[in-house]
Amino acid sequence: MQNVLSEKEMTRYSRQMFLDKWGSENQQKLKNTTVFVAGAGGSGSPLIEQLALLGFGTIIISDFDEVELSNLNRQSLHDESRIGINKAISAKMTVERINPHVNVIAYPEKITRENVDSLVGEAEVIFDNVDDVEAKLILSECAVKKGIPQVLSSMIDINSYAVILYPPHTPCFNCLYDKEKIQQIAELKSLSTYDDSTKRSNPVSSPALFVSTGFIVNEVLKIILGIGQPAYNKYFLFNQKGSEDIVYTDGHLMITYPFSNHFRNICKEQGFDWNIGWRGKFVEELDIIPDPGCPVCGGK
Repeated sequence: MQNVLSEKEMTRYSRQMFLDKWGSENQQKLKNTTVFVAGAGGSGSPLIEQLALLGFGTIIISDFDEVELSNLNRQSLHDESRIGINKAISAKMTVERINPHVNVIAYPEKITRENVDSLVGEAEVIFDNVDDVEAKLILSECAVKKGIPQVLSSMIDINSYAVILYPPHTPCFNCLYDKEKIQQIAELKSLSTYDDSTKRSNPVSSPALFVSTGFIVNEVLKIILGIGQPAYNKYFLFNQKGSEDIVYTDGHLMITYPFSNHFRNICKEQGFDWNIGWRGKFVEELDIIPDPGCPVCGGK
């Protein structure tokens, strides 16, 4: 049964409904769309806020972590009154204040192979904002099985990146990341641990997160509403560091360490080397292709 737009919602969303090919019909489609957001932290915060402002009907949020004071330089869903509260529950409270017309389902639990299918449910998109690369792989397997997009948007230092992973239109997560390195990181329990001895927190500030999340939400709008050409088979790096010094930063090493040889090689073929990190472009638009030997999507 379809939920119908109320008079208040028609007024609330009127400015975006003026957009070409949007109108009330597509706004109605958004109201009847369910999305799954993994992670309500750094990139999850601006992303979830945008989904709420746009009027996505149901937002499922999963996060097992609690709000800490050190989160608040970038995690705008939360504030000091929420310290110690689960992030998914805090996110639900904020979204209900931003837009009372949105239904929010909060799951304060860790994503596992055992629960991922039930957590994602009938969602049409997975927004992947988790740091845990093992969880990303689990989300990838779920997305491929359900035939829905897994979209990533996050940051490296003051840079950020965004990519749509949606077989058979694009590669999957497993095509771009090395499973053995993911398993190694999982054993060390953190994306921020990338060798046998060193554990570091990922250095972050807020501006880059708004760049990549805004980009990926727009791409999902195109997929859901059928307007425009989605940026399939592209990996976008918003390269604001503007220097080869990026390769010496903790953030760059943390994010790029689990990249697959397949991904690194196709980037090199286009003239971009992740070990150098800068070739004079502030926006890198890198073509990506499936890995023919991928065990998850089969390279299709």
